[in-house]
Amino acid sequence: MQRFILILMGLFVFLAAGCNGIQVVDNTYDSIGGKKFHVVEDYEYKGIVDAYSKSNCPSCSAGNQVSALKVRSDLFVKADENKKVQGFAFIERRNSGSRYYWLPEKGPRCELSGFPYVEQFFFSDGSDNYSQYYVGYLTNSGYDLTLKEGVTCIALRRNFTKTTKGVLAQCIDTEQLPKDLSQGELEEYLRNEIRKTFTQVD
Repeated sequence: MQRFILILMGLFVFLAAGCNGIQVVDNTYDSIGGKKFHVVEDYEYKGIVDAYSKSNCPSCSAGNQVSALKVRSDLFVKADENKKVQGFAFIERRNSGSRYYWLPEKGPRCELSGFPYVEQFFFSDGSDNYSQYYVGYLTNSGYDLTLKEGVTCIALRRNFTKTTKGVLAQCIDTEQLPKDLSQGELEEYLRNEIRKTFTQVD
């Protein structure tokens, strides 16, 4: 009986640690597709967040709310002592369920710690669905996101299995970026920044 209770308690702790047993300890995400990622300490881990709640973006379309799609969002925030946000980063684990499969990722390729991803760049003035959910979440959580020029983001996407996709993304307050960069220079700057922010752990 005592052994049964110990097993039951262990199972409870496992479930409480997060979906699928993924944990984030000392800014290290363990793991997606067998890969661990450490996020630089400038970014504070805010935990698993319900980013795609309608309350975070009332005007967003329902396209992101697919019933078969399960998304785990782990959020990291860079902010000053007054909770003024300078940037945020997130890891999304998207599971399509056993009945559906992700199509191969298409687009420009880049590497993070020697591992290939498809990259995407986008600017957000708060009107796009994707980053707006996170902006809304942070605003609702008491952070200051008074963004005069919006955020500039880079996202790295990869299908780790047929049913599991990973997204590593970083959004920076556009005012914090170097001025007068060409588009090519800006993209290279963002690539370097995300490589500093996310480090793959062996």
